[in-house]
Amino acid sequence: MLLLITTAGLAACGGADEEAPYVCRMVERGPDVLASELPDSPDVLNAAVCDVVPGFGGYRADFVAHTFTVLLVEPNEADAEAARAALAESYQRPEILSFTLSWAATEFDYLTLRRYYNRSFGIFGIDGVASTDLDESRGKLAFGVVNDEAAACVRQNLLTMDIPESAFVIEPGEYVQPL
Repeated sequence: MLLLITTAGLAACGGADEEAPYVCRMVERGPDVLASELPDSPDVLNAAVCDVVPGFGGYRADFVAHTFTVLLVEPNEADAEAARAALAESYQRPEILSFTLSWAATEFDYLTLRRYYNRSFGIFGIDGVASTDLDESRGKLAFGVVNDEAAACVRQNLLTMDIPESAFVIEPGEYVQPL
C-alpha cells in the first residue's frame, strides 16, 4: 500500500512518469583557430584553395553525373576553374578536371565558415544534438537535432557566439549508434 501511494505521489509532483523539461545549456565559444593551425585534414586542403582563389566557399562534386560546382563569394568562371584545379591537385583527383563545371554564389568564404565552425565546437555537447558539420557543399554549417527544443537551444548558442543565422542550418537528425 505504501509503494502505491509513493508512486502516485511522485506522478502527481511531476516525478516518475513525466519527462524532465528541456533545459537549454549555454556552451562556451570555441577559439577562432586558423586553418593553418589545424592538423592535416580536408579542412586544410579546402582552406588552402582560399590562397589561390579568395572568396572560395566550397564545392559539390557528383561523381555519377560528372558535374562539379564551385561556391564563390563573387562567382565567375575564371575563379571556378582555378578552384577546381587547386582541389584536383590537393585531393589528387585529376578526373574532376573533365567534369562539367558550374559555379554558384555563397555568402561566406571557406575560412570564415571554418572560424564559425571552430567557435561552435561546444554545440555537440548540447542535449539533443545529433551531428555538426561544416558542409562545404552548401557553404554553411549544418546541425542535426532530435527535437525542437534542441533546435532552439542550438540557435540561441550560435547567435551568442556571433555566428550569423545565414551561416547555418538546423535540421532534423538522429543519433548515430556506434557499432
